[in-house]
Amino acid sequence: MSDKIKKLFKNKILKVVLVIIILILSTFIMNYLFNLGINFGTFIRKLIEFTSC
Repeated sequence: MSDKIKKLFKNKILKVVLVIIILILSTFIMNYLFNLGINFGTFIRKLIEFTSC
């Protein structure tokens, strides 16, 4: 009985750890993409200013 409980507990912990890792990775990726988008936007704006001069 205790072995089954231990296995279930281990599986639960593994799933929780996986979910936490996925959440952290997704937030990092979203921040990176957001920063990339901002940098790309400023780059396009600078390019437009440069070409309009």
